[in-house]
Amino acid sequence: MTRDEITCFIADDHVLLCQSIGQVLEIKSNHLVRFTGYATTESDLIQYLKGNKPSVLLLDISIPGKTGLTLLTEIKAAYPNLKVIMLTMHNNQQYLNYCLSQGAKGYVLKNSGVETLIAAIKKVYYGETFIDPSLTQPKLTIAEQDKKDRLKNSYNLTSQEAEVLILIAQGKTNKEISRMLFRSEHTIKTHRRNLKAKLKVRSTADLVRLVVE
Repeated sequence: MTRDEITCFIADDHVLLCQSIGQVLEIKSNHLVRFTGYATTESDLIQYLKGNKPSVLLLDISIPGKTGLTLLTEIKAAYPNLKVIMLTMHNNQQYLNYCLSQGAKGYVLKNSGVETLIAAIKKVYYGETFIDPSLTQPKLTIAEQDKKDRLKNSYNLTSQEAEVLILIAQGKTNKEISRMLFRSEHTIKTHRRNLKAKLKVRSTADLVRLVVE
């Protein structure tokens, strides 16, 4: 594998889909992504991973054998550094939240375009999380967006930190925020803890004051 080449393996029970996605990924990415093969069953996937470590694994939730959800948990336990993108027809927030909580770094719907999938592979490969844009919804009003921009600039926050801070100020719980932002509850807890450290405050009430002042 060359330095800039991203190897991609697909686990899905539709052979034609696997072959088509693999070919299109290579062509549309100008061969930045290299398709290394596919598995149509759980046992084939496990066998492949014993001797190969792709840059990114595209995993279908509905693969035969164990479900993709169970496989995700087991694969991440065995190969914690493997980057996994769920490739699925399930436009479902509960599935999304669960996959993120179990270590998936991407969630892409099968009815999305190849450009979306390539963007997901690139982001996940370089350490980011990617969620299919059709799953995301505007969370803030125009006034809240203006406040978000102010908080980012005033306190050197990331976009998501500022958004979490605003939702905290609205009295949302970690669970509610995780559902709204399609992130795991653990991630939101981490944001809340990091916000207190970064803003040098001790309580949630102090965070709220920074937003309303």
